[in-house]
Amino acid sequence: MSDLSFLVPVAAILAWPITVVGKAIANRRPPDDVGFPPRAAAHLDMRLARLEQAVEAIAVEVERVAEGQRFLAQVHASQPPAVSAPPPGAGYPYPTPR
Repeated sequence: MSDLSFLVPVAAILAWPITVVGKAIANRRPPDDVGFPPRAAAHLDMRLARLEQAVEAIAVEVERVAEGQRFLAQVHASQPPAVSAPPPGAGYPYPTPR
């Protein structure tokens, strides 16, 4: 056997996939209809307008929630601190066990 004898089986194995892919590329056709028909484009415009309105409404509601959170944080910060529990080991109402 010569040094290049391994190329024969490799070429035989690779010939079939290369042929199949080559035929698929050669037989490709351009799509029959390019673009949207006018009726579908109008329908998509209406859907896009509704989507924009919904996004704007959600943005308004999110801003309202954020404003409410800022207001409550400000009210909470302005109130005096609540009465805390007695310090540990104070023995109230019962003495701590030793």
